Amino acid sequence: MSPQPDITQAMTGYMSLPDIVTLVFYLTATGYIIFSIILHYHWQQYGTNKAVTWVTMLTYGLSTVPIILLMAALTFSF
Repeated sequence: MSPQPDITQAMTGYMSLPDIVTLVFYLTATGYIIFSIILHYHWQQYGTNKAVTWVTMLTYGLSTVPIILLMAALTFSF
């Protein structure tokens, strides 16, 4: 029985590592955008206090946007 190739060898034969990193970034960014849209919709529809909704959205934006930007900078400098 021949040994199985590991996943990194199989993937690098199909795509280069920078392409894989870029693809993972795009998938993560797409998931983030979809999640943000759903979160915004639900807070607008079901939030009872406008001040709490505003603070929540501000906190969410200020805590997640820098992470996405940092991930983008690292991805495109790879």
